[in-house]
Amino acid sequence: VPTDFADILLKIKSIMNFPNSVLENVNQMVSKIAGESPADLTIPKAAGKTQIKDLLIVHDKKVQVVNFKYATRILESWNNSKLLFTVGLGHYRILKNKKVIEKIVSFIAEK
Repeated sequence: VPTDFADILLKIKSIMNFPNSVLENVNQMVSKIAGESPADLTIPKAAGKTQIKDLLIVHDKKVQVVNFKYATRILESWNNSKLLFTVGLGHYRILKNKKVIEKIVSFIAEK
């Protein structure tokens, strides 16, 4: 996933071709509900506030749907995180791959 909520909103705006006014309204609604602006809603900021001790990030380097930079941002900001990356499996096939599944199961079993 993208690490910043604001990035998610921009991507949705781009895909749906919304005018800027719609994005501004959504930003205001999110701010009202969350008590923070979308720019402040980030995974790196949340990392220190969560009860999750160990995190396994699974990502493919060549995926087009979500840029690999988001995986590295989470890795850098989250203590006790590990990155399991593949090359060429893509966003949808990665969790159907037997070797990836085995590594995920192994990670969980260690905990």
